[in-house]
Amino acid sequence: LPARFPGIQSVQFIRPVPGPAGAPRYVVEYVEPLRGNEFALGLDTGRDERRRAALERARDTGEAAGSGAVTLVETTRQYGFLLRAPIYRRGLPVDTVAQRRAALVGFAGAVVRMDDFMSVALSESTRQRLRVTIRDRGEPLYEPPAAPDGWGLRLARQFPRTIGGEVWQVTVEASAS
Repeated sequence: LPARFPGIQSVQFIRPVPGPAGAPRYVVEYVEPLRGNEFALGLDTGRDERRRAALERARDTGEAAGSGAVTLVETTRQYGFLLRAPIYRRGLPVDTVAQRRAALVGFAGAVVRMDDFMSVALSESTRQRLRVTIRDRGEPLYEPPAAPDGWGLRLARQFPRTIGGEVWQVTVEASAS
């Protein structure tokens, strides 16, 4: 998977199961590749507010939803984000929120490591001329390495981008050299 889709740590199947006081738990039942991701099996991905919000937004809208910036449990120091897409029982109506909730089987999920993703998305020559920073709700999602000596700022531009329902602030700085 990482060789074919750089930055994608894993794909998952997540199933809602009854939890305490009727609140659902969102448990990872399948993960690929398994090697290096064994700890994710059985993990309740809804224990964290951002992760749970993405699952519930996907369930209720019928569209893929992003978690926003999270520190990945799959790594120790890398930021990333999670994409979650709902899977509904075939043949059941999904026109309303109530129908979508009743028809939910689970979620297809992807875990994205931003450093790995951006190292492929931006070529080495581009990274030498541009510094791209991505923030979600003020938190870093991707920050490039420190600018080298002699790297003079010529131009900077900020703009929002919506990914999976989350609005990211992207800053692009161009080198004077």
